[in-house]
Order: sequence, then C-alpha cells, then structure tokens
Amino acid sequence: MTCGFDTQPSQFIAVERAHAELGLANIEFTRLMLSDRFLRSELDERFRALLEPLPSGVTDHFADFCCQVTMSSPEERTRVTKIMTVLINRRSILSSTDAQLLRDVANWCGIEDMASLVRFAGLPSFDRIAVLSVASLKAFDEYAQTMLSYLLGILPSAYLQRLNYRPSAECLPKPAYLSEEDGDRRKVVDYALEAFRRVIGEGSSNAVY
Repeated sequence: MTCGFDTQPSQFIAVERAHAELGLANIEFTRLMLSDRFLRSELDERFRALLEPLPSGVTDHFADFCCQVTMSSPEERTRVTKIMTVLINRRSILSSTDAQLLRDVANWCGIEDMASLVRFAGLPSFDRIAVLSVASLKAFDEYAQTMLSYLLGILPSAYLQRLNYRPSAECLPKPAYLSEEDGDRRKVVDYALEAFRRVIGEGSSNAVY
C-alpha cells in the first residue's frame, strides 16, 4: 500500500513548501510550474526523491488510517476529531438532561442524527486516556484538539512528513505520543477510522493499493 500523495506530489504539496524545496526567487514562478502539466512529471520525480520511504509490514487497517489522516483536508480532520470526541464521550452526552446542549453538540460535530451516533457502541472504552464525565462544548473543543494531537503522534514519520508538505500544515498542533504497547493507541485508530467513514463515506479511502 502507498499513499495518495506519492502518486502526484505536485498536486498535493503546498505552494510554499514547493517553493522552499525548488529554491526559486519568486513564488509566482513556483505557482506557474505547479500548474504546468508538462512540468508536473519532472516535479513529481523531484518531490518523490525528498520523501521518506513508507513503513513496510504494517496492516492494511493501520495504513488506511495513516493515509486518511495524511490526505484529508484540515476541515475533514476537524470534523473527524469532533466526531471522535462525541463517540468517545457518548456517555456524558447520554447522561445530560440539557436538550439545548444536545442540539448544540449536533451542530458542533455536523451530525444531524445524534441519537444514532451517541448510541453507537461498537468501539471499546479507553484503558488510560481520560474521558469526560460532563458534556460541554468548551470541553469538547479541547478534547478534539487532544485527539488531533494523538492522531499526529501515531503517524509514522514518513506519513507525518507528507502531511507537513500539505497546505495548512503550519496550523497543526504538536503530536502527542502513545507507545506501540499502549492498548489505547489501537483504539484511537479505530475511533478515527469510524469517524472518517462518517465524514468521507464508505469506499472513499485515500489509500492506494
């Protein structure tokens, strides 16, 4: 399995990052080169030479997670971490008697059918990562940022390199790391893929076999 970024780096790399790698005097020249279909093949080869090899021996499940995080847009990743937050903290939502809060949470994560989402029980509870006992939008916002940090910390360095070449990479938080022996690491991956399924849809994987 490879990553969609590798198929045509010139299509996915941020103009600013391409400009820095090409060392041109004017960023407008870089924009013109990236938009020139005759130059893209040469640029793709140049950018590919900069990329770390993707890790081998990983499961399709984990490689799919890595590709989804790497190739998603900032907006998609934001929605994914919000849906993850709701799924993980669904007990705090189910125990709330504040109907307005439930409507606000639905708007916040962009899921109209909140009832089916919070009753979703197909994913396990964390062993070590704390969950929220009381639901609030402020707490959910902070939790979603924490989940994004975990997603970045789980990514192998080769995928993180590709993500850092993408637009808006400068807005990413610092990664938060979970050891490979930590059982919660796999659970974060499972929650993320479930959230990506709801955001991007079945059969829309960014992974390339």
